[in-house]
Amino acid sequence: MFFSREGGGGAENAALRPISAAHAAEWGICMKKLALAPLLLALALLLTACGVGGAVASRLVQGNLDAIYFGEPGEDYLELVNATPEDIEETYQQGMEVEAQTFAYYYSVDYLPDDLLAEIADMYKKIYQSAKYEVGTASELSDGSYAVPVTVYPLNILELVNERGAEYTEAYNAQFTDGQIASMTEEEYMEYDAGWARTIVQCCLDCIPDMDYMEPESLVIQVAQDSDGYWRMNEDDFAAFDAAVIYLSLIHI
Repeated sequence: MFFSREGGGGAENAALRPISAAHAAEWGICMKKLALAPLLLALALLLTACGVGGAVASRLVQGNLDAIYFGEPGEDYLELVNATPEDIEETYQQGMEVEAQTFAYYYSVDYLPDDLLAEIADMYKKIYQSAKYEVGTASELSDGSYAVPVTVYPLNILELVNERGAEYTEAYNAQFTDGQIASMTEEEYMEYDAGWARTIVQCCLDCIPDMDYMEPESLVIQVAQDSDGYWRMNEDDFAAFDAAVIYLSLIHI
């Protein structure tokens, strides 16, 4: 078990409550998977041929991942999927905003106005500049799809936040009594809630210089053609990959 602020109810529900780490992780990954699905629709390859070939399948996966985590998939990828730099920038920004929304869920941030969402998204851009993965050579499967091996090196930043975050959040919460929080107007509580979120963001930013990689994980991302003729990454495989990029165990702050 770990503790999180009670969300969704404003000042009157600002007390701590125990929640299941497994439930939080499962719900957060599910929410993020649904939110990222439209991005995968945008990062697809339309070919009328029966197969794209292993090299193209691997390039599609490499380009998709580079577009999502770095916003820079390369000129040859733009030609491959018939996309413009503006398309990629929009997809990249949407992906970072999904990260911000997931962050808000994990850390019980009740309100996410545009300015705060942008701040958290910018934080994730900084973190993902250190994302590390290697895409291997695809193998064709019996059904005509392709299995693309990927090695990912999980970032340990949330482990650092777990270790150091209590110092930040305790200092922030020490500024308020339970009575003060309970008597806040909605506007006052939104300000308090934003301060809570920015406290954790600052902890994350302070941890970036000490961020490191954990033991690599070997995964497979399937690339298959859908009924409309588009070649896409399998959503479940991508969700597993995405969950491995930043290692998450328990939240302790």
